[in-house]
Amino acid sequence: MLDEPQFGDWCRRLGLSPQAERVIRQIRTSPPARHVRSGRGNVSGRYPSRKMGVTIQFESHRNALAAIYAMEHASAVVEYWDQPPPIKLVYRTPAGRAVGVLHTPDFFVLRTDAAGWEEWKLEDDLRRLAERQPQRYCRTAEGRWRCPPGEAYAQACGLSYQLRSSAEINWVFQRNMIFLEDYLRAEPASIPPAVEETIRRVVAAQPGMTWQELLHHNTTSADAIYGLIATARIYVDLEAVPLAESARVPLFADRDTALAYAHIHPPPPCASAHGIDLACGTMVSWDGRAWTIGHVGETIVGLRGAGSAWTEVPLQVCETLGRQGKLIGLAPEPTPAQRTVRERLDSAGPAEVHEANRRSEIIRPFLHTHPSRLQDARSIAG
Repeated sequence: MLDEPQFGDWCRRLGLSPQAERVIRQIRTSPPARHVRSGRGNVSGRYPSRKMGVTIQFESHRNALAAIYAMEHASAVVEYWDQPPPIKLVYRTPAGRAVGVLHTPDFFVLRTDAAGWEEWKLEDDLRRLAERQPQRYCRTAEGRWRCPPGEAYAQACGLSYQLRSSAEINWVFQRNMIFLEDYLRAEPASIPPAVEETIRRVVAAQPGMTWQELLHHNTTSADAIYGLIATARIYVDLEAVPLAESARVPLFADRDTALAYAHIHPPPPCASAHGIDLACGTMVSWDGRAWTIGHVGETIVGLRGAGSAWTEVPLQVCETLGRQGKLIGLAPEPTPAQRTVRERLDSAGPAEVHEANRRSEIIRPFLHTHPSRLQDARSIAG
């Protein structure tokens, strides 16, 4: 949490108006406007936030707690406050009558580049609310949920208002955060320096080696590996693969190295907030076993396993498993060109890897929008 000088610097960096700064100061110095309660279909609770130094209320394990996990571990989130003072929303009912209601959003969030109120709701609830109160809840053509009266109130204060949906939640990341909870709260110094040095040296020498492979080294313990992952002293893309799938978790010395190798082997169509792209021939991992999708129908997906194993799963179940990170796409075998590039990366230093990533970002728009300019893009990348 920011101290007073840091808060002042943050306000100046964002160029906030005096009014916006007053609103934020009031929120930061006020207790939660209400105490959340469990109700039908939801279980409330409190999360002991290390970032904030206080407990944060959540009204739903399925939604608000997931939002808390994401904010707690997002470097772009500076502070987040639960149940801020209510704000007034003014809009018209479907019958055309003007109404004004007091509304207590779930959170007020300070980010590195913005600040504002955030309200989290389940996707199914948002669909129903949009039918009953279309002036308060609506969806853009791109699929983003909005609350126009909330946005109008925030804009008048020089701030923002975001209506967030449970469909945005990355459940792979959520599972990983729950998995790492004890390690995130442990002191970094609890890992002996010699053990840390050994693990980091092995990972740096074999970029992309799996968690399971690393564990086979005699000087390595599972607790030490998880502790280094939790403190980002070795890198894992926690949004892409569940840590529980140890044989599928690639490890890297740092994020730059992971990004560089991802250019060679783009991540497979694995579980995410939006599920997995189901297509015939795609290899997937489910419950620790490898399967190949052999059939995709209107209601059924057929999976071919080792030998003559065959199973059929309802399409809706497959989509749910993908969203939950339990059905994961497997990467195909590398091509000769990919192997050549990997050899070059293996011999590159940190500065060269960082520069390669920078150049890759430059040529990325050309590759996506003008495939015929590939040769020009290669000349830019050097």
